[in-house]
Amino acid sequence: GGRSTHVSDTKTVTYTGQGNFTIGSESMFKAKDTGFIAQGGNMTVSSLEGDVELQGVRVRAAAEATATVISHRKDVELVGGEISGREIMIKGIDKVMLNAVDFVFTGNPVSSLLAIESRTLVLHNIDLPADRPVRLKSELGLLAKNPNTRAATRNGYVNYYFGVTSGGVPAELLTVGSGVGVLPDAQRHITTLPISPGQ
Repeated sequence: GGRSTHVSDTKTVTYTGQGNFTIGSESMFKAKDTGFIAQGGNMTVSSLEGDVELQGVRVRAAAEATATVISHRKDVELVGGEISGREIMIKGIDKVMLNAVDFVFTGNPVSSLLAIESRTLVLHNIDLPADRPVRLKSELGLLAKNPNTRAATRNGYVNYYFGVTSGGVPAELLTVGSGVGVLPDAQRHITTLPISPGQ
């Protein structure tokens, strides 16, 4: 807790109890080269008023639980590291930027999903899961033009900047409504959606 929290180069922080574990701050939460693990429940990394910036950080929930990274009023930026749980949720207000983050899914795959939400999403060097639903919410709920080409990012859109795949396949080929590729939308597992009013 605290107003602004910076954690770096520390050993992993593990909660061994059976409940949920939340670590965060009132304003900015920044962590580097560490890990946050909840062995018995959900794991949440959050900031109430500021950005969440994680670099090389492992965020791990229990096998049947949810791993969440959230800024309630600002942005989320994740570079490197790993997030694992049955469900993985990442939410920011203006922008979520993910670069070279690994997603590890545990537990029952039937109710498993990856959900990322912010006015603007920017994904770079990300391999989205191929065997679970992926829901990407942005202000407009649309994939930005010229995915995976290093095109300038567009506010309000889901941006696949470069190196965004799903099971090694370019992600736009598996994104519903992308207009790219030959698969019918019914066989695509990545969905872009608009943020609902009031969220």
